Amino acid sequence: STNPKDSMAHAIRQVLLQLSSITGDIYTSMELKVGYATYFLEGVLSLLSTLLTSPKEELWSSRECMDVCTILCRLVANYRVKFLSSLSSNILERFCQALQTIGTSILNQSLIELQKVQGDVEMVDDADVREDALGQIMECVVLMVEDPWLIVLHKTQFSFGLEKSLEQQEEEMEEERRRTWVATTMATTLAPLYSTYTTCRVQSAKLEEHYITSNADADLDELREEISATHLEEEMTSASSLGRVHVSSAMNCLSSLFGQCLPQLRELFEASADRTTLTSAIGGGGSVEVEITPDAAALLEEARLLVVCACHLLTDDNAGETPLVPDAIVKSTMAGGSGSAEQEATTAAVVGLVNSLVSLAEFQASRIAVSPADPRLSPLLAKTLLWFFHRWAPAYILPNLSEYDVNSSGGGGSGRILTSWGTDESSQQAISFCVTLCLHYHCYWPQEKQVQEGAASLLLALSKRGKDVRTLLSQCPSFEQLATLHVATAGLRHNASESEIASAASGSSSSLPVDMVRGYQRMPYVDRARVLTALLVGTSQTEDVKGAAILGGCLSAIDASFSGFVQALSNKQVRPDDINAQEMACLCVEMYG
Repeated sequence: STNPKDSMAHAIRQVLLQLSSITGDIYTSMELKVGYATYFLEGVLSLLSTLLTSPKEELWSSRECMDVCTILCRLVANYRVKFLSSLSSNILERFCQALQTIGTSILNQSLIELQKVQGDVEMVDDADVREDALGQIMECVVLMVEDPWLIVLHKTQFSFGLEKSLEQQEEEMEEERRRTWVATTMATTLAPLYSTYTTCRVQSAKLEEHYITSNADADLDELREEISATHLEEEMTSASSLGRVHVSSAMNCLSSLFGQCLPQLRELFEASADRTTLTSAIGGGGSVEVEITPDAAALLEEARLLVVCACHLLTDDNAGETPLVPDAIVKSTMAGGSGSAEQEATTAAVVGLVNSLVSLAEFQASRIAVSPADPRLSPLLAKTLLWFFHRWAPAYILPNLSEYDVNSSGGGGSGRILTSWGTDESSQQAISFCVTLCLHYHCYWPQEKQVQEGAASLLLALSKRGKDVRTLLSQCPSFEQLATLHVATAGLRHNASESEIASAASGSSSSLPVDMVRGYQRMPYVDRARVLTALLVGTSQTEDVKGAAILGGCLSAIDASFSGFVQALSNKQVRPDDINAQEMACLCVEMYG
């Protein structure tokens, strides 16, 4: 700005930002540090109170917004939660309330501005300023809720040794009480911010998708879209930390949003059956083109983003590590002790949400079998659902209780969520669902690359989970059917004739629908190779008789396919330059190389 007053105000705020970073040996005593921090925080909170009374349009379009949010983040990074909780006058509670108020105000104002331009992001003024300010607020929240001092909450409770003096035990108990107070304060104060964040982000995504679909000629910058997706992923990870502060409140929010979205989505999927009816009515090889309306596109984007929110809240990215249920989810569903009714309700909410996603995926898969070409069934949503189950299933199905601190709440109970899919019946049902879902995607959407990658990754993640899960896999009818499909198509090229496909279907050990064989045969060889890897790993238990039989069948099919082709070349029964021979060579190299 060229206004001297604005430049001066900005310079003063920059000085305050530097002062908020002062730390180290500069303080001659703890009393001096406490006095300085208290005076500084009181001034910042007073400044915030003044700012929040100004018109929102002016506040969140100025550098003032970004400067103040940066100061807040720097204060938390500098002083940390343990020190802030020791200050007087409920400064920590007021500080958390200020974060919640600012975050809510930014999110609401961003949504209002987007509504004014009907979802055209390019026309939103000062969007970057608000996004940067919100990023600082989210970073500040993550620094607070994931502070190492709070992570040890409950882990030392009631573990005071007899060798410690009474004074030491009283000091540790007092610090534990302070941790509990801080955790409770942040949970009750910051919980509303997660609900606001989720609601506003979902509504904004709907508006953007509606605008893009309504304006087919709108320019789409692929690089910008990729950067935006990466930014959203990082932001959702931060939001999950916020949601886990008060899991019960976060689950109530997601359950409410899913309750509004899923019935509409089911109606959209049911409409996909109309296309098959209409195609049959016109007879012959006629077809009906189906276009996604702006409302349908907005609904699909809403559902996808809600699945992303649920995935980040309920699961962690355990790539390269043992899949585990997040500690916050386990503690929020801990049996026994105080608050048992709320913990039981939280468990029911988590189970209900997962079951809702299971039902959604099952219904979508059933519609794919009827009308796989209908774009309203959304491969992108299918990819997101597979991503959720890929992170959820290995952690929640048959969890190893020895990997959890089940007595961490001090109540002597165990996490209810750890037993929700830990029984023989519930685990078998969950495994059967995952495999059946992958089977449908493999057979009816063979050319959807991201869906194929997600389905194969889910199968492999389950296969690697351990002996008990592998045993359940080999007992699953859908897993056996998947192995039968591999055996039947092991030598089927992409250019195989209809008679070859029909012969493979009828010649299998169990009767296979021709359309499933045709779909599986059309999968890219590299994706069929991934499925084969999952089949081999999933049947690798030496003491599992049924698994050994499936393994032997898969290996025999590989040997017959590869050896037969090599033998035909050696005997010059086929020419190397023959198109079928070249295609068969590609199959052998990509699938079995």
